[in-house]
Amino acid sequence: MAPVNELTSTDSSGRHIYDLRALQALPQSIEKTILLMYIQRIIRERGDWKGAVISLRTSDVENLRHIFAASHGVEAASYLKWVEKQGITLKKN
Repeated sequence: MAPVNELTSTDSSGRHIYDLRALQALPQSIEKTILLMYIQRIIRERGDWKGAVISLRTSDVENLRHIFAASHGVEAASYLKWVEKQGITLKKN
């Protein structure tokens, strides 16, 4: 994972980069809980427990879009719009 200071939503490879500290700092919501649970699963699979940022593949983002759309209680009309509004995405410089 790249250091936070080298990052500035989607990089040129199509990956979506999220600031985990900013995500943790968000107020509690169903959307935050869903995203954190998904990211924690990815972290366990990758064995990467130290990062301040995480890069999600396009397929991960597509899965999250479907999860958000199918989840009861989710107020966000679109996963990508919700993420953008929260200000947790970063771009590589």
